Amino acid sequence: MQSQYTTPREIYAFLQQQKAPERLIKHHKLVVEATEEIITDLKTNFPNLDCNYSQVLIGAAIHDAGKIIFNNEIYKSGNRHELEGEQYLINLGIPPHIAKFCRTHAHWNDPDNTIEDLLVAVADVLWKGCRNEQLENLVISRISNLMEKDFWDVFLIVDSLFEKVSDCGIDRLNRSLSF
Repeated sequence: MQSQYTTPREIYAFLQQQKAPERLIKHHKLVVEATEEIITDLKTNFPNLDCNYSQVLIGAAIHDAGKIIFNNEIYKSGNRHELEGEQYLINLGIPPHIAKFCRTHAHWNDPDNTIEDLLVAVADVLWKGCRNEQLENLVISRISNLMEKDFWDVFLIVDSLFEKVSDCGIDRLNRSLSF
């Protein structure tokens, strides 16, 4: 199914139509910002990586959309927005290959997840200055396998990239609080 949503900007407009709180839209924009940094470096360092970067950006722009219906999870921990958010988006006509990011960004250790799923998940951690070694190693391993390169060769490049994105997290976190 072809989606009418092909850019983060179109997703933000959709989220506004669904009455998403401004704080939630701001969060998505900041995760997209981190995602763009990741994509830029991956394209430079791994130009032949088989990855749908447009889908990664769309996933980053919509991954927490389930918080529209579970808006208490915007301010405190919760996970109902994940699986139920995926179904909510499908019910609104969002194609499953986009809606799935509500689920996969949090359930990143599912072996069926794609590199696109994993990149959205890692961006959702790094944007605020956090690191997740297990998730990062899974991303590195997946890139290593897709590129048929040694894990440690990929690690040296991608770990530095993740550190760079994470280092900007405090600034992004501060901007998430001002809207």
